[in-house]
Amino acid sequence: MRTTARIVAFLSLLLVGCAVYAADSSALKQDYPVKPVRIIEPFGLGGGPDLLARALAPKLSELWGQPVTVENDPGAGATIGPAHVAKAPADGYTLLMNTSAQAYSAAFLKNLPYDPLKDFIPVAPLTSQPYVLVAGNAAGFTTVGQLIAAAKAKPVRSSLAPQAPALARTWEW
Repeated sequence: MRTTARIVAFLSLLLVGCAVYAADSSALKQDYPVKPVRIIEPFGLGGGPDLLARALAPKLSELWGQPVTVENDPGAGATIGPAHVAKAPADGYTLLMNTSAQAYSAAFLKNLPYDPLKDFIPVAPLTSQPYVLVAGNAAGFTTVGQLIAAAKAKPVRSSLAPQAPALARTWEW
């Protein structure tokens, strides 16, 4: 589990960091953008990433003088959208609005159709948010240790709702 935790931590840091292009990068030698830009959002309508992408798109469009559109491409635990972006030309005209779910996918899911370390480059961190663990008042526990003990005692009754539903099967008590 330590190796998995390290992979998740590494990929999370990688995916939220800012990309720095080398001074001789061809991306810096031309005007950008010269055509419409697509933002692919792999979680579906109405969620946090979708709302952020839709708030960002008109601002980028105004700044760049080019249309910026948001396309929802959900499914397979939020791995379909990244797979499509990984296959798109590496020209900066297809962007991915993603979260730490990409790091989890890389750590827990086998046979991804992309390599999150080689197929993507982080461009800009957009938000930061705390993660919280909550339970209903009637749950009977107030600490993580008590939660784990309760899950082990009654595993059939224990459930988890991760950000990417396909990842639920990867959690073990």
